[in-house]
Amino acid sequence: MLSRRHSKAILQAGGLADCLLYLEFFSINAQRNALAIAANCCQSITPDDFTLWPDSLPLLTQRLTHQDKKSVESTCLCFARLVDNFQHEENLLQQVASRDLLTNIQQLLVVTPPVLSSGMFIMVVRMFSLMCSNCPTLAVQLMKQNIAETLRFLLCGASNGSCQEQIDLVPRSPQELYELTSLICELMPCLPREGIFAVDAMLKKGSAHTTEAAVWQWRDDRGLWHPYNRIDSRIIETAHQNGEDEISLSTLGRVYTIDFNSMQQINEDTGTARGIQRKPNPLANPNSGGHLEVRGEDARAQLMKEDPELAKCFIKTLFGVLYEVYSSSAGPAVRHKCLRAILRIIYFADAELLKDVLRNHAVSSHIASMLSSQDLKIVVGSLQMAEILMQKLPDVFSVYFRREGVMHQVKNLAESETFFTSPPKACTSGTASLCTTTITTATTTAASSVTPDLGSSSFQHSMDDSLDLSPQGRLSDVLKRKRLPKRGPRRPKYSPPRDDEKVDNQAKSPTTTASPKSSFLASLNPKTWGKLGAQTNSTNSEPSRTAGVSGLARATPKDSVSNNREKIKAWIKEQASKFVERYFNSENVDGSNPALNVLQRLCSATEQLNLQVDRGVECLMEICSIVSESDVSSFEIQHSGLVKQLLLYLTSNSDRDVVSRDQRIKRFLHIFYNCPMPGQEPLYRLEPTENGPLLALVHKMNSCLSQMEQFPVKVHDFPSGNGNGSRGSQALKFFNTHQLKCQLQRHPDCTNVKQWKGGPVKIDPLALVQAIERYLVVRGYGRVREEDEDSDDDGSDDEIDESLAAQFLNSGSVRHRLQFYIGEHLLPYNMTVYQAVRQFSLQPEEERESTDDEANPLGRAGIWTKTHTIWYKPVREDEDGCKDAVGGKRGRAQTAPTKTSPRNAKKQDELWHDGVCPSVTNPLDVYLISEPPEGITFDDPSLEVILLLRVLHSISRYWFYLYDNAVCKEIISTSEFINSKLTAKANRQLQDPLVIMTGNIPTWLTELGKTWTNSNCTAASRGLVGTGLGPTQEFYALVSQELQRADLGLWRGEEVTLANPKGSQEGTKYMFSSRGLFAVPFGRSTKPAHIAKIKMKFRFLGKLMAKAIMDFRLLDLPLGLPFYKWMLRHESSISSHDLVNIDPGVAKSIQHLEDIIRQKKRLEQDQSHTRETLQQALESLNMNGCSVEDLGLDFTLPGFPNIELKKGGKDVPVTIHNLEEYLRLVVYWTLNEGVSRQFESFREGFESVFPLHHLQYFYPEELDQLLCGSKSETWDVKTLMECCRPDHGYTHDSRAVRFLFEVLSSFDAEQQRLFLQFVTGSPRLPVGGFRSLNPPLTIVRKTFESTENPDDFLPSVMTCVNYLKLPDYSSIEIMREKLLIAAREGQQSFHLS
Repeated sequence: MLSRRHSKAILQAGGLADCLLYLEFFSINAQRNALAIAANCCQSITPDDFTLWPDSLPLLTQRLTHQDKKSVESTCLCFARLVDNFQHEENLLQQVASRDLLTNIQQLLVVTPPVLSSGMFIMVVRMFSLMCSNCPTLAVQLMKQNIAETLRFLLCGASNGSCQEQIDLVPRSPQELYELTSLICELMPCLPREGIFAVDAMLKKGSAHTTEAAVWQWRDDRGLWHPYNRIDSRIIETAHQNGEDEISLSTLGRVYTIDFNSMQQINEDTGTARGIQRKPNPLANPNSGGHLEVRGEDARAQLMKEDPELAKCFIKTLFGVLYEVYSSSAGPAVRHKCLRAILRIIYFADAELLKDVLRNHAVSSHIASMLSSQDLKIVVGSLQMAEILMQKLPDVFSVYFRREGVMHQVKNLAESETFFTSPPKACTSGTASLCTTTITTATTTAASSVTPDLGSSSFQHSMDDSLDLSPQGRLSDVLKRKRLPKRGPRRPKYSPPRDDEKVDNQAKSPTTTASPKSSFLASLNPKTWGKLGAQTNSTNSEPSRTAGVSGLARATPKDSVSNNREKIKAWIKEQASKFVERYFNSENVDGSNPALNVLQRLCSATEQLNLQVDRGVECLMEICSIVSESDVSSFEIQHSGLVKQLLLYLTSNSDRDVVSRDQRIKRFLHIFYNCPMPGQEPLYRLEPTENGPLLALVHKMNSCLSQMEQFPVKVHDFPSGNGNGSRGSQALKFFNTHQLKCQLQRHPDCTNVKQWKGGPVKIDPLALVQAIERYLVVRGYGRVREEDEDSDDDGSDDEIDESLAAQFLNSGSVRHRLQFYIGEHLLPYNMTVYQAVRQFSLQPEEERESTDDEANPLGRAGIWTKTHTIWYKPVREDEDGCKDAVGGKRGRAQTAPTKTSPRNAKKQDELWHDGVCPSVTNPLDVYLISEPPEGITFDDPSLEVILLLRVLHSISRYWFYLYDNAVCKEIISTSEFINSKLTAKANRQLQDPLVIMTGNIPTWLTELGKTWTNSNCTAASRGLVGTGLGPTQEFYALVSQELQRADLGLWRGEEVTLANPKGSQEGTKYMFSSRGLFAVPFGRSTKPAHIAKIKMKFRFLGKLMAKAIMDFRLLDLPLGLPFYKWMLRHESSISSHDLVNIDPGVAKSIQHLEDIIRQKKRLEQDQSHTRETLQQALESLNMNGCSVEDLGLDFTLPGFPNIELKKGGKDVPVTIHNLEEYLRLVVYWTLNEGVSRQFESFREGFESVFPLHHLQYFYPEELDQLLCGSKSETWDVKTLMECCRPDHGYTHDSRAVRFLFEVLSSFDAEQQRLFLQFVTGSPRLPVGGFRSLNPPLTIVRKTFESTENPDDFLPSVMTCVNYLKLPDYSSIEIMREKLLIAAREGQQSFHLS
């Protein structure tokens, strides 16, 4: 503590050297303290104090090789602070960074398992970057120490062999990625500052953390000034700028009043006052950015010349990795850094090397998609990149840039009016006057719909009324009053954070009326207040340049960033025109350019895909050959119109089409999957195998999607200051210490509940809306009273009605009494108050989505200072019935338990009396649409490609429904459809703790997931892997086992006994089915009591499953796929294809019988037969030489002779004439009719825990993984080394650990199950295998007295934390034997651990 407060004094008294002098002789705790003191001493050190340090440095450097984690972290902290404080003193940096330091730290970074925590890791890498950027000689030193390999290892894990293979990144947090890419960037020489790079100066910003216009500080008792935290500082600054007299600030659970007149903060509780002051921030001035003194030649550049081999090796090792990081990361900060690093590499590499490095990367299409980005920085970078590549490799890229659409995009930029290709805006692109620049920053996509209103006199009039410019009227009041008139009902769409170009549904500022008023209003628009646009890391910096007392806007300083934006846009436009002129204007532009012939072939084939004229299959063949044989580019596919045409071809279902949709899809399958032509289906099973062409098409579509999509990712890359805690924890801390001010008011439409008189209430931002309801209801506000009751006897607000409160606490789902509105918007009960306020309460002119990509996640200061009004009114009785009560604790089950199956009685009778089954619905129909499905509200350039991929995927998945004899398998596995870029975006989005906490997930993610069930599954299931606590895990495993007991009568299958039974399992029979369990059917005559008993068990199973998912536990139930189809409500599309997964024997027989039916139909269609010959031919049809009648079948369910398929079925023999009806009934009874009651109970049980519709994201086979973990696969030593952690006496090099990995990798599936059950409590691993085990499997040394022999002991475990305590056995055989004994005998016995 002392060293924290008085670090200066300790240093100057020489305390540091004394502390460290005899370090080695201290006890480990004293050593840790000494090092912590050293770290504290570095906190506020200045270059002048350096003389007090040199003697201690070698000691500290040495310390980095130490085993003790805590002391290593303190030492790292020490160096990080030193480098941070000396960053501008090159000579001092060199003294701090001895060669040993660099080597030691480099080793520290690669130790596995890591010694450094994530926060520390980030600090150390940042320290390296600072050293390299400010002292190039150190960068050279690192290059010579082969830092490239280290970095590659950190990003990709251990590489095996050549560097050309597929690059797989190790999962790292965005923050770590950012620092690692920064380091790569700093190891290359700086880019020049002139020529094409001159524009970079405009993109520069002051220091990232200090773009605030001013910092507010308070003074403590000793007279020292302390800054407020960033958000509070901004809240104060906003109020100050708006000319408030005082403002109330709640932070850390206390409430302060900040009085601007006396410049004091007063603690509301204690009344103590402290001085405050505003310090203008010197760095906020854009001119003082960076140190501009010119250095001599950069040592890094010299190295590139002197040692080209080293440079070459560096570039080869890292270029691919950088490229991969860029493609797979979605956060803007990381992408900007990657782009800079790639630019540096491309700029400094020679042409030959570039050719070699770029060979495997689709650079051109990448540049094309970067050029269409909405982020200025990325556009500038991609233009610079295109320019360098054209200079270095003109012959290669002049063709590629044409074919991949780079040219097209550059031309767009060159010709663009206001540079962006978004809808036309009502504004000029000039920088003529303040007015126009402020307006351009506020793009309105709604401009088109808004413009007419703006000119209208009523609009002008409303403006006049709303402005009160008298000196007393404060600016903030004007803002509160100024509202644009409502224009019809509008749903606030989530406006993508396209940096500054925020697209909003309201006009931000009147864009066409050029009256002085409108320009004044434009400057009132907070959007333009000192908004240091996309180029700053600013967290929407203060409205520093608005608002005098009279409320008139001050002139904007000349080089404000909005001007800068304009300059940058102008530069982009000019650069693009130059580029076109220089490289692509020389030759004539007729169609003969070789770069265009693929495009022409594709266009003509696409035109042939006409729905009105039957052009046969030639055009499909042409498309197929272009896609599979040529290297057609994404750009060519987009421009030929193929996507739209093919989408219509596969989905259109109107009467005007010449060829029916099924025929067209069969033709498509004929060409792309080698199915027979329509009308030529064979008699036998249809089993095509050639999926190459379709695979090629899907890959092309996926690359189009990657190039076109512009889905925004809301991430908050706010750097975690000095490494204290992750971003999430800081944010959480903020949310826990700040509250939102809300005013509750009775809705003006209703008079029959009490009016809230308690004044504003403070609400925790992460509380749910239903918490407000509870708060009001228990105080009696939910009681609806008669209109004429007098309202004065309402009693005081704070009296809690005990009976109501008790009722609320005891019952899970009380019927909702009140509903809440902000403005017009009804708030969902399960939304957080923060999200509700953020989405609906910010006024248009406070700009709906204020998160600039890197902006402040916690919303504008306005959220925390304003009082938000929330209206309440009683829920109307009639509404209540139909609203799902999911808001309560439990969602009620959607189907009430009814006595009969919910299908109506008439249908039932048709089935029972006449044997008529409902037809099977084809799951394809749902997907074959060319319009976005319901529930898709986002609009994205890639929408059509997404729809086409969705259609292709459903065809690949369900194609066999189109044929009656096709084999049931996917054409292409679902994994081929997963788009890596979108998956990366989804994962990145779900990694952001703030977005998840505040429920602020972008709409595209949830909508795509629901309608798609594709790229998201990986992301969603990743979120569902949690910590396994042994006992509960074992509980689930045991219950799963008991549910399979044969005497319960739940499952079909054969009865077996367990291989090695424990205790009560002796002699008990369990059900086994090779393809997974499925419910035993009920017949019509089954006794009601028996049915009720079985239904109860299924209800229990439903609850158990839902609970397991909620608790992140695994079940050990081998359920069949049809079970999961029922679970997902897909039962109407279950057909004979699914029998294989229930009873392969029955399925096979049914297939044979279906073949007979097909032959029968052929015979009946054959015109040449007379009646007699037909009769004869039919009777000679047989199955393996046995006629149908001789099979001796009757209308009962195979295997269940007491279940009749229709009334009197026992007495109806099966003949060739009723065979078809028989087969239909067998399938329907097995999969639907006989089991519907069991499954309805199951779903009811499940829904009593949480709504089933949350599982709509998954396919049946994914549900199996989610519930039961990953299927068994062999364990290899490499994976085990990466995922398991030796500790307490063992390291990765210990003999015992090596033995263990070898033993484990030799286990078969059954031994794996035993081992997992022993160590983790569950016989299966979660999705993702060992990597997803949380906490990871830890192997520790079991210790003994010196006299004892480890070979005599068994290993033991702590299942709660996945600990294996392993004796150090003398041989691998002994270890294997002991492990298996322990695993077999140690099941279900916690006392053994």
